[in-house]
Amino acid sequence: MLYLNPMSPAASPRSCLLGHGIGIFCGFVALLVTGLAFEPDSRAHAVTPARILAAALSLSASAIWMIIARIDHAPACATTLIISLGIITRPMDLLLIEFSVLILVLQAFALNRIAGIAYPLWQGRRP
Repeated sequence: MLYLNPMSPAASPRSCLLGHGIGIFCGFVALLVTGLAFEPDSRAHAVTPARILAAALSLSASAIWMIIARIDHAPACATTLIISLGIITRPMDLLLIEFSVLILVLQAFALNRIAGIAYPLWQGRRP
């Protein structure tokens, strides 16, 4: 997305950073609500009804908040699922996800600008 269609609103730094931030937040809140925030990694256990509820809550909350904030970044829903399914749950790892997204955005900015593409500083143009 950052390289194939860098001028789309979904590929803008705003959408990437805020979309994943919303996904991280909603995923972790869903874990707190369902009592799964400090449970062991879900890959070692079967998927439980509580895990399914956490995934459903986190995805719906992420979608609602992205609509409200006018953020179009579908890959952030994968981040939400990674967290609400219990694959990554430690708070420091959650910050690392957002930091990694920042690094990807900075890389996209640099490489797209080197290629002569006016990748936006913050928000892409709306069609």
